Amino acid sequence: MRLYRSTINPIRTTKVDWLVDEHVAEVADDGPRALITAVASAAKRNKYQLLAWVVICTGLATFNALTIPPSYTATASLVLEPRALNAGPTSVNPAAMSLDANQAETELQVIKSERLLTYVFESQNLGKHSDFAFQSPSMFSRMRGYIQAALSNEPTRPPTAEESRQIAFANFAARVDVRRIGQSYVVDVSFTSSDRELAPRVANAIASAYLWQSLASKTDKARNGAEFVQGRLNALSAQVSAAAAAVAAGTLPTTAVPDADSRVIGAAVQPLGPSAPRRGLIIALGAIIGLTTGFIILIVSQVFDRRIRTREVLIHATGLPCLAIVPEVRRWKGVSRLSEKDMCSLVSLRPEGEFAAAIRDIRTSIMLARSSRQGHGNDVVALVSWTRDAGCTLICANLAHIVRESGAKVTIVDADIRQKGWSLADQSPQAAISAPLTLADALTSDTPVNESDLLEFEGIALLPGRSSSSRINQLAYLSTPKMAQIFDMARNRSEVLLDLPPLCVGADARAAAQYADVVVLVAAAGRTTRDELAAAVQTLKSAGANVIGAVLNRAGA
Repeated sequence: MRLYRSTINPIRTTKVDWLVDEHVAEVADDGPRALITAVASAAKRNKYQLLAWVVICTGLATFNALTIPPSYTATASLVLEPRALNAGPTSVNPAAMSLDANQAETELQVIKSERLLTYVFESQNLGKHSDFAFQSPSMFSRMRGYIQAALSNEPTRPPTAEESRQIAFANFAARVDVRRIGQSYVVDVSFTSSDRELAPRVANAIASAYLWQSLASKTDKARNGAEFVQGRLNALSAQVSAAAAAVAAGTLPTTAVPDADSRVIGAAVQPLGPSAPRRGLIIALGAIIGLTTGFIILIVSQVFDRRIRTREVLIHATGLPCLAIVPEVRRWKGVSRLSEKDMCSLVSLRPEGEFAAAIRDIRTSIMLARSSRQGHGNDVVALVSWTRDAGCTLICANLAHIVRESGAKVTIVDADIRQKGWSLADQSPQAAISAPLTLADALTSDTPVNESDLLEFEGIALLPGRSSSSRINQLAYLSTPKMAQIFDMARNRSEVLLDLPPLCVGADARAAAQYADVVVLVAAAGRTTRDELAAAVQTLKSAGANVIGAVLNRAGA
């Protein structure tokens, strides 16, 4: 613990010392932990928005998973056989058989070659199949095409028959997958299609086409070789015919093909269920993406968010102690709505509520500040904020009720002479009968202000701020000697609460703050920024105001 001394230069000879926990003051600079804490607080504060975002992302993922057409994958398995290094009519020495890893990888590329796949594509007559045929472009694709055509100055046209065939073949080849199983010589040939019956047919056709291609090559060698044997040629021709028929039928050869460089060890069968989409995974991924992006948005917004939300940030931004955290007051309760009069006397309507407890904390803090000063006369306590929506008038009116209920007299001086609309004077029945004397009237005339000129509502005396004449309001200046006389009169009769105008609208608050014994800075949680508070402290400091602390109002809004 250490003694914290206000950095504001007071006009009084006595400063107020406050006990501030060093740990609390340093929380805002605690590196990553501070960011994590801030993000956790932001997530708690925006839990319904975060939950709604996750639900939206999950719903979109569910919709996407349910609307994607199912696809089926069938797989045929081949085992590569060693090739004879010196093929001939005589028996082959096993030592002359060879198949290394590089040769296996080469065979994978042979299976995926355009020549082999084209043979299967044409044998199965897949050019007109809906899975591969040219589809009309979507609206976005058409728009992109129009933009590209406009930029390139080339007219758009539908694809020709040959281009359509090439597009269909490219779509077909993209669905073929050939992979080697580990370091073995087993090769899986897979094909994916939205047609459950087409998938195994094409996978088997590709396997048979590979056998056919191997046999056709050996047949050509036997036909052109010096050691021509008619029986050997007939056997190879029969195997080639069987492989070609299998390719056309989308099955495996019905007869043995021992001369091929591979053999089929597993035929592709019709899949029992779709291989894609994996709906559960898509939905889970959508929820994860929603949660992740939601937190990313929270982190980014928290990094760039300069608004004051917590006691620690308020202390760090102002260098002042936090006197109280005043909760947000909900004006609607069911179908009933609290009036302005009810809001100004909320501590009396709900004396056991959190709002009343926070106002009592402010009163206690002010009393502690008074106890450290010499003299025990009545004081002028000013409340000021940077913007008008901080709730300064609400706190001032309820603080007056707390002081009155403790048995002391209290006078409110409304110094916001520029504000239009509702004011505290509207709470007094006297104001409805005749135009009262206002602070603006008193400052622009030589007429002294007497106690009888004050309005009264619910036992609280009030000097209204704004005159009925707009010209008088424009001419009134809060730093005239008449201002000191008014405060002397009010201080002689009671405690004085000074409701200052916002600091951002002009120099009125700065001029009037120097007449206050203590000044309390009011910030609206989630509205007032750090920069605004820093500017407010600097403005009050330049005026010599004795700022004893800050209040975080509308917390939890």
